[in-house]
Parts: sequence; structure tokens; C-alpha cells
Amino acid sequence: MIFAAALTLTLADIRHLVSIDDPQISKDGSAVAYVQGTPNFAHDRYDDALNVVSVRGGESRTLVEGDSISSPRWNPSSTIIAYLAKAKGTIQIFAVAPGGGTPRQVTHAKDDVEQFAWSPDGRRFAYVTEDEPSDPKAAARGENLFDVHDDGYLTSKKPQPSHLWLISERGGSARRLTEGSWSVMEAAPPFVGTVTDPSWSADGKYIVFTKQADADDSDSDLTTVATVNVQTGSIGNAGSHPKYEYQPVFSPSSDAIAYLSPRGPGPISALDIFVKTHGLQRDATATLDSDIITAEFVPNSDKMLFLVPNGLRNVLMSTSVARNQIAEISTGSLTPSSFSVARNGTIAFRASRTNLPGEVYVTSMNGGVPRRLTNANRYFERFRYGRSE
Repeated sequence: MIFAAALTLTLADIRHLVSIDDPQISKDGSAVAYVQGTPNFAHDRYDDALNVVSVRGGESRTLVEGDSISSPRWNPSSTIIAYLAKAKGTIQIFAVAPGGGTPRQVTHAKDDVEQFAWSPDGRRFAYVTEDEPSDPKAAARGENLFDVHDDGYLTSKKPQPSHLWLISERGGSARRLTEGSWSVMEAAPPFVGTVTDPSWSADGKYIVFTKQADADDSDSDLTTVATVNVQTGSIGNAGSHPKYEYQPVFSPSSDAIAYLSPRGPGPISALDIFVKTHGLQRDATATLDSDIITAEFVPNSDKMLFLVPNGLRNVLMSTSVARNQIAEISTGSLTPSSFSVARNGTIAFRASRTNLPGEVYVTSMNGGVPRRLTNANRYFERFRYGRSE
């Protein structure tokens, strides 16, 4: 509830609300890249920008402005930022130096690039894109019938599977890595969680991803964690559940694979972090009675960071993948919604509080008071708000 004060918040003020998304800290912990969306009411859209801010503080710098910018990802040496943006009607991978300059387009996929990830050596990308119809002229012949599932009411064509491709970080010809009637998952899970990027093993020989039984978005419960051999394309199972496996990630320093899955016995139960290594699997958050929203390995460590809901807030926590040592990382009155972590343990995260919309903050694995790096929504600090409980 908002009470009148020196200034009263109105609907017109909401036009100043800036979105801050996907803060990604460089591997060396020196800077944070993020996507800023500024409302453009005249054209009924958000104007996107790829921004960078130093961890030491100071003003943010805009590297790129454009349409549908998302998913900034630093290369391992912290010298290039790759991101997704629209180019001639489709979403493609672009790359730009963190100091600025002209972006270069890496992919020229026929359909949108949905997710992507740098290889550990920074020389190539793995990315996901949807297959073309096997017979694109079928619609013209009236032969484009398809089964309707629990799809959006505007669905007008048979869904096509999405698969993994590889391409040099300099661009050029792409190599198809997976194929089949199954699909790399591209729609959000039915309960909690999200679609995630493919994840490379530390030696660059394997990629782990979420494999869906078919291409229909309504079947995002029929998912398992799978690996693919980068050299041969052979597929292997990495999880231990028949379905409801999500968000797999390789440890950056070992062969461990972590992923999310319901604790059971059924799917309507806490979503836990399961860790599999050397063929053995354990539930790393079995003692925590809460859903895991998202999780990420800490570089050069046996720990993972993860977000869980706690009342009306999200809480940032850590756990050891070898031992049940769950600890909360204090963020004060902030509510984190996404995060990333550097090699030195510095955490960048997007957070809001009851009297301030989302901004970028940094803190340490060792705790301490979070520091705010951005002021995109400083406009809303002028209002006095009611106490929130």
C-alpha cells in the first residue's frame, strides 16, 4: 500500500520504471554487464541497451542499443561480451568488446537463437535453434495438419524441435551437433525454474542440456538431463529421474553435473539440487524445505549458489556439493531475482526492495553489506511508501 507523502506516486510515474535484467559479472570480477530496458510509450515498446558498470562503482556505459537485446555472456578471458539481439527479423548472437566498438554478428541461423554458451577455451559457441519444417511448402498445399496439445490459442503450425549447433566465436559455418524428433527444451517448466543455456564440461568435450521428449512446448514436463559428445554427437543420460529434470550445469572444475528435479515422490514437491559425479547421485538440498529457483556453480570451488523463495522475498544461499552445508548469503532487505559469480567470489545480482525497483548490486561469498552499482530507477526514491509486511 502507498500512502500520500511529499510526493504521491501516480500511474504517470510508472512510465519512468526502467527494467534491469540478467546481470553477468566478468570472469575476473572487474565489471558487470546487464540489459537495461527503457519504456518508449510513443512506440509501445522498451528500448533495450547492453550496459557495463565497473564493480568499483561509477557511471554505467552503454555499449549497444537495439531491439530484443538479452543474455549478455562474458568470454573466459573477460575481453568480449556476447549477447542476443534481433537482426533482420531473427534473434542472433553478437559480440562486442567491453570497452565499446562496433558489434559483430556471429550467427546467421535461419530461425531464432534461443540459448547459447561460450566454450571453456573461448573459441566457439554452442547454441540452440529450432529446426526448419521438413517440407516448408506443405502449408501451401494444405498439408500442414498437426495435433493440438495444451498450446497457445494462436498456435497455427506444427512445432519443430530445437537442437544444438556449434560455431566459431569468429562466425562462419555452423556445425549441427544434435538431431531427432526430440527437442532441447525451449519453454519454461510447468512448476518452477526456467530455460537455461547449454553447459560445457571443463575439458570442453561434453555439453549438458535439458532433453525434451518432443517439440511440443506443453510437454516441458517430459524432460531429462542429457549430455552430448562434442566430437561425435553421441547422446548420453546424465540424470536419474524419468522426467521433470531441469537446468543442468557442469561443474567448472570437475566432472560433476548439477540439475534441478522434484524431491518426490511426485512432481508437486520441493524442487531440489541433485548432483551427480562418478556415477553417484545425491540430493544437495534435501534438508531445505523450499523450491530452488536457479543454481550456479562457484568457479574454483565445490560450492553452488542458489535462490530460494522465503516468504515474500527470495534468499541467496550457498551449499557444498560434497557436504550438506547450506548457508544464507545476507542481502539485507533486498530481494534478489538473478545472479552470477566471478572467479574471485564476487557476486553480482539484480534485486529490488519494497521502496525501490530493480538495480544491480554486488556482494561477496564471505558476506558483508551489498553495494549498489546502478541508479537506473533513482526516480522512485523521491516517494515515501507505506511499510510493507
